[in-house]
Amino acid sequence: MRDWTRFRIRGERGAPALEYVQFLACLSAIRPALAGVRWHLRWSSSERGGAIDGLRVELPFDGPARSRVAAELERRIPPPDGILAEPLRTDTDLDPLQDEVELDRCLDVLWRWSELLVELRARNPGALSRQFQALTPGALLTFVTRDRRHIERAVEGEGLGTVPAVSFSRLADLLGPLDLVYRLPPLTRIESVHAARVHHLAACTMAGEFYPFTRSR
Repeated sequence: MRDWTRFRIRGERGAPALEYVQFLACLSAIRPALAGVRWHLRWSSSERGGAIDGLRVELPFDGPARSRVAAELERRIPPPDGILAEPLRTDTDLDPLQDEVELDRCLDVLWRWSELLVELRARNPGALSRQFQALTPGALLTFVTRDRRHIERAVEGEGLGTVPAVSFSRLADLLGPLDLVYRLPPLTRIESVHAARVHHLAACTMAGEFYPFTRSR
């Protein structure tokens, strides 16, 4: 797998003041800098009150492209918040259950799902973070069943309009071959892989309140 960089969003004294929907708007603004690069958002803190794990980009930490993305993102984050860039450690920052091919597929899905969320935010500039958080159950049902009606009902129910057709089509093309089966506790390695993928997807959907997942081997 190619090198990835993680961008954490930090506040002046720990947790940032920046909200999830504001961060989606920042990502929308820097999309030109991410052209041709896989990326996905995440909104979780590994430490209570600490910096937020916000953006992961398929760029080496010590490369000029990473520096350009960092500069664009820093320009969009309102002070006193800022960013911390660090290499992504695949052994600890990504679930080790998946082999390289499986993880690559998962990263494709995270990328397309993140694009969909950013586009949905661009269509709804007045949306609140809680509206996006409320999409979690419907989104995960769609991931597992491949039935788009679950996410459509969730989006419409939160007053966010309709699911972006082109973005969803790109995602749906990837969901079919994954054939996710979600069972806890997983009984086989492949069930564990499926659970890992759902956990990663959940993290992009602000799922912490609904699904306090932990990794399991």
